Formats: sequence, structure tokens, C-alpha cells
Amino acid sequence: MFTQLFLLFIFFALPTHTHAHPNSGPNTSEQLFLEKLNQRDIIALVTVEDHYDNSSGEQLTREQKLNFKLAGVHRRSCNKILPILSRYEKYDEYLSFIKKSQYDERNKLILFLLDHALIPSPFYLMFKLDRIKTIGNYPFHFDGGIFPGLTGTITIQESSERCRIFIHAHWQGTPTRFPSFILELFSETIAKIGIEALFRVADRAHN
Repeated sequence: MFTQLFLLFIFFALPTHTHAHPNSGPNTSEQLFLEKLNQRDIIALVTVEDHYDNSSGEQLTREQKLNFKLAGVHRRSCNKILPILSRYEKYDEYLSFIKKSQYDERNKLILFLLDHALIPSPFYLMFKLDRIKTIGNYPFHFDGGIFPGLTGTITIQESSERCRIFIHAHWQGTPTRFPSFILELFSETIAKIGIEALFRVADRAHN
């Protein structure tokens, strides 16, 4: 999904409150999406479309609308891979398209500098997210940047000693400087590349 999202999804965010619920499981829509993983370890589904709103009763107002879903299953238990995946400050070592990564532990703020052949120029992304240490739901929210108001949740669950990760996010607002089809292609591509690379890092750590 667009770089913005995966960094997690990747956006300039102001301080917001996020709370993890270790005993919570995925909701029905998340569970249905996860069930599609029978034949594949990673699935990404991103749609970005133009939306026209005439609720004001005047001329149509163009907006962009983004829906993002990513699900991945790792062959190891969550307590084996989460210590790797939660090291946000090391993502510039894990992922080639992240040139700089920082994590403010006190404020739970992630900062990434992204650059990739699919985008015209590098940009910073900032968002607030708890360090993920256990199964549960971890909501996130972007207060600014390219997707102001974007909301989403990262869900971690375990089944048969395999760790499952589900990310979903939604945004609708003022059009970005990128065409919708570019956002859609980039977001889905980066999401798959990113989670595959993180899974490989986790594998190497335990081989």
C-alpha cells in the first residue's frame, strides 16, 4: 500500500492516544479476510478511488478514498517474531525503501524517511503507535500529512503456533498530489514487499 500507509504503513501525525487490548481478537471482517490465507502467507488488498461529494448542494467536490487490508501469517509463534517486528527504529536496516527510522519511546512516535522508484521524491512519515509486544488490537490514527484523519488497526493473533498479522485502514479526504491508480499500485506493492522482508528478518533471527 502506499508508503504512507504501511508505515504504517506513513504520514505526519500529531500526538494521539493508542491503546492495545491484549485479550481482544479480530472482528468478523478481519477474521473473514484472514481465512483467505489458506493458500498464501501474505495477502494485500488496496483500493484507491476518486469520490465526488455533492452534499453541500452546490458543485461536486472531488475527494480520494482509500481502503487498505494486509494479512500475513508467519510460521513461528508471535513471541518469536514480535521482538523483531516491533523494533521500529531498525526498519531502515530491514527495508530498503526506508532511509531513516526513529522511535520516540516516551511519546510512542514513529518517524520514517521513505524513498522508492515508484514515488517522485523522498518524504517523511510520522505516526503514533505503541510498541507491539503481544497479541491484541493496536489502533492508529493520522492527524496530518498526506492522509489526515486516516484511521486503522493492527491486529495480532496466534493460531497453531503461527503468528497472524492483520492491518486495515481507511481514509477519505482532499485529493493527494498522486493519481489514485498510482497510490493503489504503490501501496499494495510496498505492503507486500515490506511484510515479506520483515518476515525474512524474523526467520534469520531464529535460524
